[in-house]
Amino acid sequence: MRGQPDLFGEIHEDEIAKIACEAAEERGYAIYEDFNEFMKQLICQGGRLKPSRAGRFLQHIRRTLLADGWIPSPGHPETRFYPPSTELPNLGRSGTLRGQG
Repeated sequence: MRGQPDLFGEIHEDEIAKIACEAAEERGYAIYEDFNEFMKQLICQGGRLKPSRAGRFLQHIRRTLLADGWIPSPGHPETRFYPPSTELPNLGRSGTLRGQG
């Protein structure tokens, strides 16, 4: 999909990857909120992104990150995307319950 125009007629995958990498360097993961500034820029730059299509753009962000090997973590209030080859933090999936061990 890289190099192909997205649903807005422009290529955004590289910018999405760059934003996610910067967020992951800072805190270890990226969340949708990290892309707010980028979305604001697209909305303000001559209507390149219409606010009503922001939800579709979030889906585009998710598809792009998943295609690049980012790992989503559903165990948080907001979806976190961890960089490829990251071992996810233990979210209680190890088979042991809290208080047991």
